[in-house]
Amino acid sequence: MYKIVKKIKISGQGITKTLALTIALLVFNSAIAFAYPYNATMDYSWGFDKGASRGKIIMYYQYGAMNWRSHVDFGVNQINNNPAAVSCYYGSSYNSADIVVSSNYWTDVTWSGSAYAPKSVKPKTVKLNSASSSAKSGSSWLCNSIATHELTHIWGLNDCDNSNSICCGYDSSRNVNTITNDVTTLLKSRYN
Repeated sequence: MYKIVKKIKISGQGITKTLALTIALLVFNSAIAFAYPYNATMDYSWGFDKGASRGKIIMYYQYGAMNWRSHVDFGVNQINNNPAAVSCYYGSSYNSADIVVSSNYWTDVTWSGSAYAPKSVKPKTVKLNSASSSAKSGSSWLCNSIATHELTHIWGLNDCDNSNSICCGYDSSRNVNTITNDVTTLLKSRYN
């Protein structure tokens, strides 16, 4: 538990009192719990410029025994079969890659996937955690969902609380593993 103490001077009836307020911030598992918005939203500081969102070169690197390639393929197909003006294909050189996806065993964290995609960064990155409980579940459906979810971040989509959206920020709550209409609408609005 962390405590933040703030002193406030209160004046009243000629007497000045100092009031100490203590706000306790509970931290569980080294993470602060927060709520996502219900609906998916677009972060315009992430992703690509309009007109430069197609034909992105993606590279996949596997570290450790768990192979995420088929799940990344699933996510790439979801991106490429979407009516929005977004697409990517596998390249052969890290130096030309717009997107680098890697899988590994990160045992010191609890997340299943992580993306980093500010507009100014090349390559944008996705990390898929083979040590997460979601990955260890052995569910191909869930791993497809994780890979697709993380790839949507590359085009600027934020997490949400809606379990019927691929952007749902909680793997165990997400009811879909394909790009959903809310995401298609946001992608088309930004990139078409």
